Amino acid sequence: MLHQYQRIWRYVWMDGKHTLPTKFDVPGGVPSRYYGYSIGHWDNDNTLVINTVGVSDMTWLDKAGHPHSVDAKIEERFTRPDHNHLQMVVNVDDPKVFTKPFVLSKNDYRWIPDQEAEEQMCVPSEMINYMKTISDPAFGVRNGDPTK
Repeated sequence: MLHQYQRIWRYVWMDGKHTLPTKFDVPGGVPSRYYGYSIGHWDNDNTLVINTVGVSDMTWLDKAGHPHSVDAKIEERFTRPDHNHLQMVVNVDDPKVFTKPFVLSKNDYRWIPDQEAEEQMCVPSEMINYMKTISDPAFGVRNGDPTK
């Protein structure tokens, strides 16, 4: 899977031969990874389901900085209800950090003919400006302090 932002590649095994590891960062386990370990399968003809585990707890669940443990289970569901639309739902189950599973995000996308994917790269100076003008105000952060 290629992500538009930063041109990030994720491996999602779809062959049915791979299983997800169950132990991370412990003897006899595997190391956690920035993007974790993912397997996918089709749920009927129009929904791709991707299950991911072993995501390093040095990462966040979202841009607001919500934490997770290395034992979090993340499910992404990509549903194409018709030719022009795609729905994405991300569910998180992490009993070490949260009291119950929850929907992290739900997004609807519409196909626009002839639209090209924009190149999006992380440049620190641009990221600082983005945080000040868009992200911080959206999450109620004032003067770099979320408590004010």
